[in-house]
Amino acid sequence: MLPFAVIVVGIFILLRPFVIIQIYKVHDWRIGHMAATTQSTLEIHDWNLTNRRKKIVLFFFGTRYSSNDFLKKLIMRRHYSLQN
Repeated sequence: MLPFAVIVVGIFILLRPFVIIQIYKVHDWRIGHMAATTQSTLEIHDWNLTNRRKKIVLFFFGTRYSSNDFLKKLIMRRHYSLQN
């Protein structure tokens, strides 16, 4: 996994002058944590409209099971997301 991680981090560093890439781990064992994590990133749309550098936010779900599967599907549908 180390060579893969070095390549991914290198790509993030090379893209940094053009695109800001942020990765958030969604704590999905409680519904409040899921909602709060995704709610805090809603201002990114406004950021992308007013600034030259764009932001891309990736949500990482650490488990396959969550406290609310419907909310998880909505988050995955609206935002870029990765699942373990």
